[in-house]
Amino acid sequence: MLIKAVNQAGKDDLALHLRNLFGFLLLHYPGQAFEKFEEASYLLKNNADINKFLKTFDVRDYSRVATNETSYIEQM
Repeated sequence: MLIKAVNQAGKDDLALHLRNLFGFLLLHYPGQAFEKFEEASYLLKNNADINKFLKTFDVRDYSRVATNETSYIEQM
């Protein structure tokens, strides 16, 4: 039934959209999926650049911070 439900342009069906949406939410927002549902759905449906609106990439390289901290401690 969901496969037969297509958008107005006739390109994507609802099943594909929901699969993409849930995949995105589970990967990037597992604890906030309900809050991000509408926003992510709109962005995916309109092929927008999601990275401009939602955080999907997180760099956790603390080596620069640790280096600055070490030099600060040495000064004290």
